Amino acid sequence: MTDDQLLENIRSIVNEEIKTGTDPLKKELLTLKKEQQSLIDQVDLLNAKQQYFEQIQRSLMQGQRSLEQNTADIQQQLKSLTKQHGKKLDFIAKTVEIIGRVYDERIVENWREIQKIYHYALNLRNLVYTSVAFKKQDYIVFNN
Repeated sequence: MTDDQLLENIRSIVNEEIKTGTDPLKKELLTLKKEQQSLIDQVDLLNAKQQYFEQIQRSLMQGQRSLEQNTADIQQQLKSLTKQHGKKLDFIAKTVEIIGRVYDERIVENWREIQKIYHYALNLRNLVYTSVAFKKQDYIVFNN
């Protein structure tokens, strides 16, 4: 086999690989594109979860304000009844106040848990962004 024939065989093999998609660079590019799309989908999902947690956070804040207002209203009503009915209602007012504090503590605990989840989602999103950046950098280095 002459050098020209060998060169022609190599060219035909390379051309066939390119046509059939068996070119390693083309395969790597397709793999990287799929990984990139997967990471973008993950980022979109994390953004949606972040918005969901922010909505929950706002809802909890509104609930806390409403609970505080309701507790204050009940305490005021009980104080007015206490003047009318004496020590029995004073005991009830103190009980409602304690219940209000317990609910406030639960709201604070829930708030802290939501903050933890929110920060976890942010950290995870940043990790995905970093991963996408590294993949893009690897792709650039690989192609050069």
